[in-house]
Amino acid sequence: MNEQLRDPRDEIVEMHFQIIRVANLFVSQTARFSIEEMKEHNDPTYDEVATDAKLFAGMLKDIASIDIYSEGRLAYNALQAANLMEQMANAINKQDKVALDRAAGELRNICPI
Repeated sequence: MNEQLRDPRDEIVEMHFQIIRVANLFVSQTARFSIEEMKEHNDPTYDEVATDAKLFAGMLKDIASIDIYSEGRLAYNALQAANLMEQMANAINKQDKVALDRAAGELRNICPI
């Protein structure tokens, strides 16, 4: 087997950017779809995506906390993005456009689109 091994730090950075890419998708969809259309999306739901993002961000936080890798900033950024995605998902479920726009605005500020 002649596979190249990647530095684990590269994988951590990639996990962070995966979360940020999903966060950017959340934000961009608020401009493309109404809150009613977003609520109807169910494959996967916004809740499911936000839950998965929080899981991955939590893993990054755990890795950063053991001080093997100095990726605490990335972990914090990913966790902040995941929390805002969760707020957006909750707003979608409640059809609360004000809360959705507020969370999307905060997310837009931390995620370069």
